Amino acid sequence: MQQSKHSPGFKNSLVPVLALVFLSPAFLSCGYVGPSNPGAYTSSTSSSSGSSGYSNPPTFSEINSQIIQPNCLVCHSSGTYTFTTYDTLIAGGVVKSGSPSTSTLYLDVSSGKMPQGGTPLSTTDVNAIDNWISAGALR
Repeated sequence: MQQSKHSPGFKNSLVPVLALVFLSPAFLSCGYVGPSNPGAYTSSTSSSSGSSGYSNPPTFSEINSQIIQPNCLVCHSSGTYTFTTYDTLIAGGVVKSGSPSTSTLYLDVSSGKMPQGGTPLSTTDVNAIDNWISAGALR
């Protein structure tokens, strides 16, 4: 009787590799649209201001007055994560221009982690933050 050239664990070690190869395209095709399509998460209208109440893309002024001031400044007006101005928000490192998926601000509000102890932001507000960061987090 001829013995197998492969060790008994070969077949078992191949299963995760094959699963990764075949499932990766499914995961990579979903989710974050990215800065190449900054309008992806906003209203489908082509006007500069859709039914969301935000410009396309939103401005920092809108994000600040409609989201940050009423929801974040109770805790983030001083200290390590200060959101009082555009400069302190960007300098604090919670916004990575063009990359919501690596921006702590977006990750925390989209997961519901923030505002801590408060009402989670609406989908419209979370999408506005996503769109603003995707478009370059411009002033």
